[in-house]
Parts: sequence; structure tokens; C-alpha cells
Amino acid sequence: MVIGGMISDGLGLTPTGGGGAPPPALGTLKALVTLFGGLRVALSLVLAVGAVGTFGMRPSGRRASLAYAVGWIVVGGVEPFALRYRFGWPVVASAAYPFLLLMLFNGAAWKAAFAPAEARAAPPTAR
Repeated sequence: MVIGGMISDGLGLTPTGGGGAPPPALGTLKALVTLFGGLRVALSLVLAVGAVGTFGMRPSGRRASLAYAVGWIVVGGVEPFALRYRFGWPVVASAAYPFLLLMLFNGAAWKAAFAPAEARAAPPTAR
């Protein structure tokens, strides 16, 4: 949302043009803000699906949570450059939870816990 030459980045208002480039045209800016907002809504829905799957210890819950984390980090990395606002602490702070999810869900214990039931029940094979 554009407010008096500012773009709301979800965590506060950051001046536009922080990277030295002029802000995009108003029509382009509106389209980009709508696009990134839509992506964030879709990723939030993926996170909600992942949360439900995580409560049930389903592998799909882990996959959905990882998809959310990667998507949120990518959108957060591209958005400041596309909308031409400063890449600073608000962007990093909004990526803290997705990075935490990546660390947790990629750990060996979490991978094993979310493995499909038949994979957990199968005895290890000797080679």
C-alpha cells in the first residue's frame, strides 16, 4: 500500500527508493504490491495446511511447512528489489520464522519423526 511516498512492507513503513532507484510507476507499483500480497496470502495458507499436517505428524505437514519457508524467504528476498524499498532489518525479521522452520524440519530427528509410517517400521538393511 502506498502512503505518502512510503510502501508498507508488513512490519512498518519503509521509505521507497532506498536502493537509489526511483520507485516504479504507480500502476506497476499497485500490481506488484497486489502480486506480492497474493503470494504471501497463498504462502500463509500453505503454512496453515502444514500446521495441520504437523499436528498429525504427517510427512505432508513437513513438506508444506518447508514449502512455506522457502517461498517466504524467496518472496522476502525479491520483494524489496521489485518494490525498491530498503532491504534491512524488517525483511530479515520477517524471515526469522521461515529460517527457523528450515533448520528444525531439516534436522535428522525431525526428518525421521515425519518419515512415512512404512519407512519408520522397516528395519535397517545391512549392506
